[in-house]
Amino acid sequence: MSNEDASTEETLREKLSKECAIVSWSTLYPHLERQAVLWVDSQLDLTEVALSIALDRVSEIQEYLNQGRLAKAGLTPLVSDEGVEAVGYTILIVQPYVIASPIYLPDSMH
Repeated sequence: MSNEDASTEETLREKLSKECAIVSWSTLYPHLERQAVLWVDSQLDLTEVALSIALDRVSEIQEYLNQGRLAKAGLTPLVSDEGVEAVGYTILIVQPYVIASPIYLPDSMH
């Protein structure tokens, strides 16, 4: 990777990290209806996944998909392995997608 490419990537990473937002299910729903939402495993760095998509890094995206850590969203709210519904979603927009990661309350709060 050239210095220019690395600089461009770092600039994009910074831009994406500043554009993260936390939204409710109702805010996300119109994007779900147009099938434009991708769920990102909450253990992954949302910015890094968005960067892979923005830079069209097919092998990285395929690896996330193969591992089940990135998936096309359905029309039902996400539920944790413990059966708890997400209280919100951290999102990033990488046209034409909305990349979203669920936010769950800690065990001690529900």
